[in-house]
Amino acid sequence: MTFPLRLDAGMLAPDLDASLLERWKTRVLAARQEILDGTGPGSDFLGWLDPESLAPAALLDDIEACVAKLRKEAEVLVTTGIGGSYLGAKAVIEALGDREGRARVKFAGQNISARWHADLLAELDGVDFAINAISKSGTTTEPAIAFRILHE
Repeated sequence: MTFPLRLDAGMLAPDLDASLLERWKTRVLAARQEILDGTGPGSDFLGWLDPESLAPAALLDDIEACVAKLRKEAEVLVTTGIGGSYLGAKAVIEALGDREGRARVKFAGQNISARWHADLLAELDGVDFAINAISKSGTTTEPAIAFRILHE
């Protein structure tokens, strides 16, 4: 399976020049091939290469239905979590950028600062929002505090 990803080297300037990119080309292509062949270090963590195996069509349908409901009922989704519980979602959302001119997803639960929570509540005042609590145990202090504050 291959992915139609392309690198626009023009977007790398001034931090990376074309000569450095050319010097790395052979190594990058070799690493790509190791990933595709499943022969490199960490080969047992390549499930993301086959998204359908991770999320079958029925699950994607359920997710899309949930998203449609959230978009209808809430202006903002506040995700509470800490560390690996929410950083994957945060990375993807930040990589895609804020296409609508306003953040539709906020992240909470990574600290216990009263000022930070007060600022978040002020920002959400008068806004219809939904909460997505992400926690393996449900007992991690920071997300638990954020969830309780937001839920109230």
